[in-house]
Amino acid sequence: MEQYIIPALLALIVGLVLWFIKRDRLSLEYTITESEIFPKGRVQGKYFLLNLKNNGNKALENINYQLELNLGKIDSLLFSKKDLISISSQSEKNIHGLISLLNPNEELHTTLTIENAEDYSKIKIQARGVGVTAIESKKNQLPLYLQNFLIPFSIVITISTAYSAFTSFNQIKVNESINSINDIKNITKDIKENNTILNTELFDYKSKLTEQSEKLSILVKESETRLKQEALGKPDREQIIFASLNKAGLSFLLPRLLESTGDNLPYWKTGLFLVNSYLLDKKHSIKYVNVLDSLANIKEISPSSKGFLFYLAGKIEKNEHHTKRAISYFNKCKANTPLMYEYLIEQDPAYDLDSIEKWLLKNQKTV
Repeated sequence: MEQYIIPALLALIVGLVLWFIKRDRLSLEYTITESEIFPKGRVQGKYFLLNLKNNGNKALENINYQLELNLGKIDSLLFSKKDLISISSQSEKNIHGLISLLNPNEELHTTLTIENAEDYSKIKIQARGVGVTAIESKKNQLPLYLQNFLIPFSIVITISTAYSAFTSFNQIKVNESINSINDIKNITKDIKENNTILNTELFDYKSKLTEQSEKLSILVKESETRLKQEALGKPDREQIIFASLNKAGLSFLLPRLLESTGDNLPYWKTGLFLVNSYLLDKKHSIKYVNVLDSLANIKEISPSSKGFLFYLAGKIEKNEHHTKRAISYFNKCKANTPLMYEYLIEQDPAYDLDSIEKWLLKNQKTV
């Protein structure tokens, strides 16, 4: 009997795990980041960075999207993917639109600038689709992939415990039967052989379960560490870049930077944007170099992006005829990322800032 029970249990467990992973999950989440108040002509301005994300595993269609401002007047509106949304109505305080399609893990970024801003000026998001309503992202909750794994894992533990109790109960019944049978030796021999097979199969099963449990424990610890950092207000990439721009007096570049680099706002694209902006604003070259240096020294940045930003800072200093500073940044690129340095130096003659500057001026490009 035992040789049929274990395969049946394993098939049930695998089926449950696959069902929990593959079942349809509808989820919409949003985040809101707002700037400090800044001068905007004769009035005060403020801007908001809004992010709406499909966190489920199923595409969402025809999402009603509404923005409502409590204090101030809407001045400008910019979407990262204009083809995804159509605006049906817009006033000084309200915007209504329809998002045609949002695939799993796809995001729509919105940059909203307002006039007559006050400290208490806030924006409210409402997004609804069939079977789903957007909720604000909570940084202290477990990721979906862990939630989906924990439920079937709990079921596995429950089934394992129940099976152990069932096995113990059967063993008691077998022992009672042995007392009423004359040929005790033969029955005992059969039971030992069956127990040996059962113990071997259970050992393999428990080994696999232990391995999965250890992997889950590592994932939970990593997630807990990340969640603790986020709960303490660890800034995301967008806030880090904003702080660096703001410190250098270049925060006004952020809306154009978001439009130029797209949803992910990668560090290397940010670096190219800053170099092109410098070519049209050379009198503030030191500000652009300071931002590149600040971003290159961020702990979480990838090695290739770090080396690329040091290289770009060196190119600006070289273009300004600051030879010692340029050599210093090139040496930093070489020391931190020697392979990136070799690759960039090999193609450096083709990256001519004077030619790029002439093209930008001719075509009136700012990014």
